[in-house]
Amino acid sequence: MTVLNKLDDTRGVFMSRSGKNSWLQTGSGRRVSVLSPLQKEIDITDIARALAKQCRFNGHCTHFYSVAQHCVEGAMLALKLYDKDVAFAFMLHDASEAYVGDMIKPVKVMDEVFQSIEDNFSKVINKKFGVKDKLKAKVKHIDNIMCAWEKRDLLPNSEPWPNMIELLFRKVL
Repeated sequence: MTVLNKLDDTRGVFMSRSGKNSWLQTGSGRRVSVLSPLQKEIDITDIARALAKQCRFNGHCTHFYSVAQHCVEGAMLALKLYDKDVAFAFMLHDASEAYVGDMIKPVKVMDEVFQSIEDNFSKVINKKFGVKDKLKAKVKHIDNIMCAWEKRDLLPNSEPWPNMIELLFRKVL
């Protein structure tokens, strides 16, 4: 069965689909289209519930540390470094993972279809909650800092990651 028939590269939106199982059921009972999610299908309670149950670093931490906790702690940092708009944007920057899961970066970068689905969810979520695109660089800056701190605290026996120092000190537009 082919789930994806055609991807419009100009918009990153799936134009057609086949199959009966192209939706997911959320904890609240909502039915959410995987390939063409609508704003009315997105629910903040579903997002919070799912992210609270997903562990960062695919579970390879010294202790359970949820994606939700990452979002809350990063939002607190964003309030210190920037403002409430960046903090709000950071709270929702991983919200798409409530619907598609958290794939590890080395795999995610190799899967264009997954990236397109995740990006589409992010666009719909950001539009629903009024997150501005212009905040992306600041959100990424906070995310890089959080990643470095989380690596230090949650993966203490891991080897150094390339470009970690550069990511922390990269200028924000």
